[in-house]
Amino acid sequence: MKLFRQALASALMLCSSWASAQTPTVTIQSNMDVGQYLIQANGASVTQDSITGVVTLTNAVSTGVYPVIFCSLLCKGTVGHTFHFQYSGTQPTTFTLTGQTTGQIITVNTSNIQSSAKESGVNPTFATGGTIAHEGGIISPLTTTLPSDTYVGSFPSLQIVDDTSGATSAAFVFTITIRIQTAIAIAKVQDLAFGEVIALGSAGTVAVTPTGTTYAGGAGQGPVSGTIASFTATGGKGSNYQITLGGGTPGQGTVTLTSGANTMTASLQSYVNSVATAQGTLSAAAGTQTFLVGGTLNVGAAQAEGTYTGTFTATVTYN
Repeated sequence: MKLFRQALASALMLCSSWASAQTPTVTIQSNMDVGQYLIQANGASVTQDSITGVVTLTNAVSTGVYPVIFCSLLCKGTVGHTFHFQYSGTQPTTFTLTGQTTGQIITVNTSNIQSSAKESGVNPTFATGGTIAHEGGIISPLTTTLPSDTYVGSFPSLQIVDDTSGATSAAFVFTITIRIQTAIAIAKVQDLAFGEVIALGSAGTVAVTPTGTTYAGGAGQGPVSGTIASFTATGGKGSNYQITLGGGTPGQGTVTLTSGANTMTASLQSYVNSVATAQGTLSAAAGTQTFLVGGTLNVGAAQAEGTYTGTFTATVTYN
């Protein structure tokens, strides 16, 4: 009978231990947001190291507009027990991120997404108040043909398992977001020209604007009027951009025109929809916009006769 009582007591202690085991739970504190990138070459990738928090880029440049956020999971269970992640169903080999506007698909290998618990090689332990696990990984391949869009997808359903009791959490999914921005480009359509000017013996100006060419002071109108410069910007649909004319104040600049040893200077101004501004917005339909660059030429009182030429640089960048 003594042996029986000992066995019974031992069994009761074991039952008590199992009864105190806590069913694991997972709370998503933040989903995985990879940020926004310009893709420079096919096969680009963005890697988030879930342990170090380091982000590594290959053939991609961050726009810096959106912060990188790691998926953060608060895992709770029996304090002191170790646990691991597993798929709640059959493990798929890929999952997709879908463009919210274009419907374009980015296919990602499930093996590219790694948990900090998995990367460490040691199963984590439930701590008092819960244990944080981070999810990161590689989003690739990214190509130059991807349209500008916000791509969102859900990682396949997961759960955590208590290594000691075998208890499992409810299934959960977290989302992954990455934004692709088409690189902005510029193409010249027409040069800026001040036309033919007659020097009348006193200082004057020639102004070329979207409304035409005007003459003032000792600068008279010659046989040929001026023409405003025209450029086409192309990039992400609906994106805002800024115009720079050789540096300095956005939308403004200067250029020196020379003819042999003689010079004239001109101030420059950019225009969008005939309004003087340094800001533009690419069309939502095609991702393009035409902007103009005009200027005011300063003609000296004794300006020497000649053909004067000069160059300036127009640059566009995303806001």
